[in-house]
Amino acid sequence: MIHLMIQRVGDCFHRLAEWLVLSGSFLVQKLLYQSQLPKKFAPKKILVIKLDHFGDLLISTAVFNNLHVNFPTATIDVLIGHWGKTVLENHPYINQLLFYNSPFFSRHAKASSFWSAIRIMFRLWRKYDLVVDLRGDSLTVVMALLKNTPYRIDRACYQIEQKMNGTSSDDRHEIDRNLDLLKKQKLQIPSRIPSFYPSLVDQDWADIYCANLPSNRPLVVIHPGSPVELKRWPEKSFAELSEWLIEFYQATVVLIGDISEKKLVESIQNFTSKKTISLVGQTNFGQLGALLKNTKLFIGNDSAPMHLAAMMGTSVVALYGPSDPKRFGPLGIDSYIIRTKNDCPPCMSTYCKLDGLGCMRNISLADVQKAVALLL
Repeated sequence: MIHLMIQRVGDCFHRLAEWLVLSGSFLVQKLLYQSQLPKKFAPKKILVIKLDHFGDLLISTAVFNNLHVNFPTATIDVLIGHWGKTVLENHPYINQLLFYNSPFFSRHAKASSFWSAIRIMFRLWRKYDLVVDLRGDSLTVVMALLKNTPYRIDRACYQIEQKMNGTSSDDRHEIDRNLDLLKKQKLQIPSRIPSFYPSLVDQDWADIYCANLPSNRPLVVIHPGSPVELKRWPEKSFAELSEWLIEFYQATVVLIGDISEKKLVESIQNFTSKKTISLVGQTNFGQLGALLKNTKLFIGNDSAPMHLAAMMGTSVVALYGPSDPKRFGPLGIDSYIIRTKNDCPPCMSTYCKLDGLGCMRNISLADVQKAVALLL
């Protein structure tokens, strides 16, 4: 009970801090910056700020692609947390990655110190013609307040403007919310599809790995984890699904995740009598992307690997509970979304406000089997 109260208080403080940052960013944008870029604007250097989580960064890549289309001669740098390096390090349109671990978004990584924040602020001082702030924090608001750049596009400001005008929509996908910033500036949006680029070394690794798997069995990759525990389908359900895939489809089932999810995957393997393969903590993000490109089917919770699988063209069965698939769903051609408790309000809490157990438990094995039968 005490633990639950601490979680609730922590969530309240986090929401308050986020509201203060959004409000501050809105006020700074309205008071100090023009609402529209000049006609025939041709920036030489652009900084994109995207400090939040892994999956959010992944689906924001459509912004980088469209900025390049509109400003092909500009160099584009990106300010992100260290955890996002593998998402963007091979992106052809990004010149330089700059790192700052915001305390708001550091789940497993250590947050940058106060002095590190000061150093990054001075490093970026008046270096860019345009700043595109997709998700910042108090540091980026201070940078904007000090007029660090002549022109700034701010997502927080756009969101608050929509709410004030009564034009905001909860149904719009996160990708479209990001691209709306560019549309407001009358920039071209030839594509809304995000992208990921594994290195040739990563692709070679995946080719060699897949060549050593049985060629007559479909490769099914399962990601049972999520940084948010309430987003996880139960371990026993994943175990039962793995057994069924092996028995019914003679599938090769590979369980993936980062090293923090090792115990979770081991628990699933202990629940099943069939042989599954664990690659937990054994791949970098590029290798995982290349592996998913060679995968017949991906099954998993709302997480970065799920979005990556869809981006690589893999068929996806995506399991949703507290998060909203209308806003955070996969954008693949063959994506099947399962969310059985539609009256569950989208939330990002660390505890369930309704029954304490979480709505992911309402997804049955039969629900997932039906989706698999359509895609495999």
